[in-house]
Amino acid sequence: MKNFVLLLILACPLQLLAANNTNIQEYVDDYYNSLYANGNYVVQILDVARNTTAHRNHNCDPNHNYPPQPNSGACVDAACNHLGKFGCDQISEVEQVQKACRGNYGPDCINAMCDRLGKFGCDQMSEIENVTGLCRGQMNQDCLRVACDHLGKFGCDQLSEVKKVSNSCSGWVDTDCINSVCHRLGAFGCDQFSEIDRVIQGCKGN
Repeated sequence: MKNFVLLLILACPLQLLAANNTNIQEYVDDYYNSLYANGNYVVQILDVARNTTAHRNHNCDPNHNYPPQPNSGACVDAACNHLGKFGCDQISEVEQVQKACRGNYGPDCINAMCDRLGKFGCDQMSEIENVTGLCRGQMNQDCLRVACDHLGKFGCDQLSEVKKVSNSCSGWVDTDCINSVCHRLGAFGCDQFSEIDRVIQGCKGN
């Protein structure tokens, strides 16, 4: 009898996980189907590297270009702003920031991370290098902000937590899809990293 009860205890979380994954895929499909059904301008891109299909609508970037292009200049401006008045006033410091910003798509990811890490989490060059490294390859820079918003105030305020979210957001993901799925999952359906990660991967088509 005890063994039977133990098996039930072990089986229940697995069943809940399977059901949740099924719901996520259903909600993701509903989101993209609604875009097509409403006649919105939707572009499907074959992501050769991942061998999956990514989706976006015409509001994903101002010029309707995919993939977006790196913008290291905007990254440098944001990084130097966080370093402060005397953290980026030497040519050697600017060059170091420029090097750190290679492969970054703009300022939004850096600003979102630094806002989460707090006033003193981005005021040293080593910290900026960590942040820009995590933001490298983030095509949709809004992903980190959206994901962290769902995780809550204390779910994304440590570098280790931000790093996990950043890795999950890497590449392209439609943040409207994330919000749509999380809304349907309910208040507690996206407040853990494992949950938001499954949603992000589902919205990527993984």
